[in-house]
Order: sequence, then C-alpha cells, then structure tokens
Amino acid sequence: AGCYAEPFSKLDHNLKKVKFGQYRGFLFASLSQDVPPLDEHLGDAKKMLDLVWDQGPDGIEAIPGVSSYTYNANWKMQVENCIDAYHLTSCHPSFMNIVSRRQAGESRNTQVKSIDFNVMDVVKGGTACFPRGHAVIYATNPLENERGMFVHKDEAVARCGETKTKWMLATRNLTIYPNVQFAENASLQMRVIRPLSVDKTEMTIYCLGAKGESDAAREIRIRQYEDFFNTSGLATPDDTIAYEDCQFGFQAKTLDWLQGTARGITGYHTGPDALSSEIGIEPDSGFMGAMGAWDETVYYGGYRAWKQFIKDGLEADGLL
Repeated sequence: AGCYAEPFSKLDHNLKKVKFGQYRGFLFASLSQDVPPLDEHLGDAKKMLDLVWDQGPDGIEAIPGVSSYTYNANWKMQVENCIDAYHLTSCHPSFMNIVSRRQAGESRNTQVKSIDFNVMDVVKGGTACFPRGHAVIYATNPLENERGMFVHKDEAVARCGETKTKWMLATRNLTIYPNVQFAENASLQMRVIRPLSVDKTEMTIYCLGAKGESDAAREIRIRQYEDFFNTSGLATPDDTIAYEDCQFGFQAKTLDWLQGTARGITGYHTGPDALSSEIGIEPDSGFMGAMGAWDETVYYGGYRAWKQFIKDGLEADGLL
C-alpha cells in the first residue's frame, strides 16, 4: 500500500521474528523460536481459559481504559500474588473493613456491589498446578449474584450448562505462565507482566467483559473493577508495596527462620480431585479443602517450571 521499491520488501529491517499462536480470542507470541506450539504449552489450562472466554455468546472484550504501573521488585512476586489467597486477610484488611461498613449501612456508596471475601472461609475450594508453570486457585461462590455476569446467568446456563456456568461465576485466579493472569475474584481482570530488570516490573491491566452484555452487567463489572483492581483501587496498592517489601527482605544475607511454602501440604496431592474433575481438568498436582486453608502448595508448579527452564537454557548454552 505504501508503494515502496522492491528492495524494501527484501530487507528484514533488523526485526526479530516471533513465534505466534492463538487460542480462542487470546493471542500469544514468543521472541524465542525454541518453544513448543501454543497448544502444547497451554495443555489443560485451555479449559480454564474457556471459563473466561465463554462468559458471553460471542466471547469477551477488553473494556476501554487500560492502565500500566511499575513496582520495584522481581516479576515472580506478581506470579505468586495472583495464586496466593493467604495474603488476603493480612494485606487487604482496609478493603474488607470497608465492605463490612457498607453492609452495615455506614456507607452511602450505592454504586458498588462489593465482593465479601469473608465468606471464603466457609466455602469449598481448590488449587491446581499444570505442566509448564500454569496454576489456578478457585472456589465455589455463594455470592454469585453480586457478579456482573449473573445478570445473564440464564443465557449462560442455556448455552453452556449448569456446571460450566457455576464455575464461570466462581472465584478463580489463573496464571498462564510466565506472564499473563486472569483474576476473577472481584470483576474480571487480565494482567500482563513485563520484567524490566531483576528488581523492577511493569504491569499492564485490563478490565474484561462479555461482548454485548447489558448496561446493567457492564456497570456492575466496571464499578467492582475500579473498587478493587484498578491502580487507584483498594487492593492493587496494597499488593505492590508488599512486593517491594518482599524484595527488600530477600536481600538478607542470613536467615534464622523462614516460613516457607508448606501451608496446605497435608491436603496436597498429585493428579485431579473431585473439584478439578468437575471443572474438567487433570492437573499435575493440587489441593482441595476449605478455601480458608489458604493453600500455598499452588506455588510449586511455577517454581518447578522456572527451575527447569533455567536448567534447559544453561544446557543449551553449554554452561551445565
């Protein structure tokens, strides 16, 4: 269209070729050619992406209003955070207290249908680790009527069935390793992680919604996203300062004691369980029990993958 001379098209212009793949409406690219096809990389985690994409008859879309921010810590802090339920009560008490005040009628804010995370202590939940580092935490949601998608639940049931709709309305946080996440505990957020250095990370966040959903559903979705997720929300600043505090702490030269990641170990198992089978996934490992157990074994899959990828890279470079 630019009517360039023939030599222009024969030059590579120093552009690096990317390996590209797509699943449903999600687009993935790798700057390295030495990676498996996308279908192999995603594996059974595709079924968790289905629970995101199928929330509308025509899929989902990014709602206008993308945000970006940086934090002064390693990118793996964010990978942990998405699948870490344990930090909720210690890092976000201000949000939980505000929700309690709203429920008690002490707030005049009528715009937001707040998600009450206190109920997570009494509902059944689980975690799952997939090959290549993907991981998810999930829990049945007794407050599904607070979600924007609930406005169109009957349509979803008719199209997808009762079980799949139940899990689309559930609380789910998914990491597609290494750098994209779908957090669905308040509204639906997609996060893209970009490491800038060993101690600096850029985050780009999007609010997602079903294409063609009603104004009522979209309003609930956006207000919940603003309230909890957005850069000025009640959770994101808590998380980012926690990453930076962790990064500072990791500079310690000696440690007398470290908690580790053993919480939930007695409920840890290999293969699927009753909950993961209901969703239709067969993970490498998982945990099932009361969501209030705040299982930490879900971190294992990501670090197993990270260790293997580093080892593979060193061997390819002849350094191992």
